[in-house]
Amino acid sequence: METSAQKRTVRHIISTSYQLLEHHYFDSITVQQICQEAEINRSTFYRYFEDKNDLLYHIMQYIGELLFGTKHIHQKRNAIESLFHYIDDHRSTFRHLLLSSKQEDVFRDFQQIISNEMFEGAFAKTDCEEHEDELAAHIRESRFPHLICDVKSMMLVEVLRQWLVHKYEFTPKELIKFIEEEL
Repeated sequence: METSAQKRTVRHIISTSYQLLEHHYFDSITVQQICQEAEINRSTFYRYFEDKNDLLYHIMQYIGELLFGTKHIHQKRNAIESLFHYIDDHRSTFRHLLLSSKQEDVFRDFQQIISNEMFEGAFAKTDCEEHEDELAAHIRESRFPHLICDVKSMMLVEVLRQWLVHKYEFTPKELIKFIEEEL
């Protein structure tokens, strides 16, 4: 069992790595650079992570927490809208992460995070039912709610990839409207 100090160290390494992604592509970030920025020894890094690619999974979980862990702040926005606004605010970080040699792993992890969030959000009790969105109702009414979440999240992740990789000049609002009307 990890102690609270160990959990803080792991969290610090992950958040430091996430911050490095704002200015560096994932493939170009080295373990030495992470250690230097986090002010830890290499042995500390390897105590918690097998290698940089192992760290990538944890970075994706951290991003999921950042995206959906504070959704109560965005009470007037649905989860998809919050997702697009967050990614728009952190475009360079996501571009540096998504254009890596491990991009398939990144997309798979990201798709699973979004799918899980859709499913949990559709069945979560809310204090304010007026913010109910059509997707949540569709998921709840489906005979195959997990499949709906997987398919929708795959489409969403692909739209995000095209938006970031090809640098589409759409605003988050325009993309959300497209998703709501076309997908």
